[in-house]
Amino acid sequence: MRSILPLAALLLLPAGGGDEKGAPPRPAGKAPPSRQALLDEVHRGVVLGMHSKERGFDYGPAVNEIADLGANWISLSFVALLDSVKATAIDRSSSRTPCDEDLVATIRKAKAKNLRVLLFPIVLLRNPGPDDWRGVLEPSDVEEWFRNYKGFLLHYARIGRDEGVEALSIGSEYCRQEKKNASWRQVIRAVREVFPGLLTYSANWDHYEVPEFWDDLDFIGMSSYHRLSYSKDPTVDEMVKKWEEVRGKVVEDARKLGKKIAFTEVGYPSIDDCSQYPWNYLMKNALDLDEQADCYRAFAAAWPRQEGLQGVYFYEWWGEGGPEDRSYTPRGKPAEKVLREYFRKLSGEEPQPSR
Repeated sequence: MRSILPLAALLLLPAGGGDEKGAPPRPAGKAPPSRQALLDEVHRGVVLGMHSKERGFDYGPAVNEIADLGANWISLSFVALLDSVKATAIDRSSSRTPCDEDLVATIRKAKAKNLRVLLFPIVLLRNPGPDDWRGVLEPSDVEEWFRNYKGFLLHYARIGRDEGVEALSIGSEYCRQEKKNASWRQVIRAVREVFPGLLTYSANWDHYEVPEFWDDLDFIGMSSYHRLSYSKDPTVDEMVKKWEEVRGKVVEDARKLGKKIAFTEVGYPSIDDCSQYPWNYLMKNALDLDEQADCYRAFAAAWPRQEGLQGVYFYEWWGEGGPEDRSYTPRGKPAEKVLREYFRKLSGEEPQPSR
């Protein structure tokens, strides 16, 4: 998803040692699942945006709420900064980035709730121009950028390895850099040497056919902000038909690539016309909780548990939410109930009727 503004956070700071303050103890004595066992699961996921600028911020309550939704996976999303689209140095020192201690504490709290963890580090621009975002990066020295980026990923790969994290995303929506096939394969090989879990990459929904390195990864990731309508107040059935058009192509492409696809981001701000412009959280349109919920209903109807779908991560669980909130979070809104029902369906439980 294109960031219209620098939406969230960034990363640096040395890794903490020992048991970090506020972190539950590192789980011990339980053998990690095999990669194949993880691939056999359907990911019922929610994105936890680690956006707080406060050091020592406690994400535990949000982790608990995500587990209570019926999720079995949590995506911990956090960012690092580049100064411009031409920059090569990646900054993890901003207050917008969770320090290593806070990241480790959140991983351990997720583990304590029996959630699988997907680490999702991304790079954003510190002061983007009107048309700037990570999809148009043009580093002044591409080789240096990839060297720095590899070091950036390896830092989190080691944390993930040490904390028993199950999956790591190696990138998200770096559209103009996705054709650098040899460079990406070098990055993947380096990360594989450190991290034993699943690896993915999150391509933009209109760009997932561009990367040629999917065969080196475990599953295909896609941020999914597909337009579901070209009219005001569409019905759920109309949006389901749009999803069915997408589904046919996505499932076939996954079959050809020999991989499953996970929607690493599916989200809708709770504002009018979110079905038409799900990527545009800056629209000044009126609050519309019902349209957000209907978008969730359409996804749930179009994507029952089926072959080819690795899973879905709903974007995002962050902020207070509630009936006056316009952001992406379904927290305290009608969409939350739809999400609970969908997760029960994916897990094989009998969903309760929606009201």
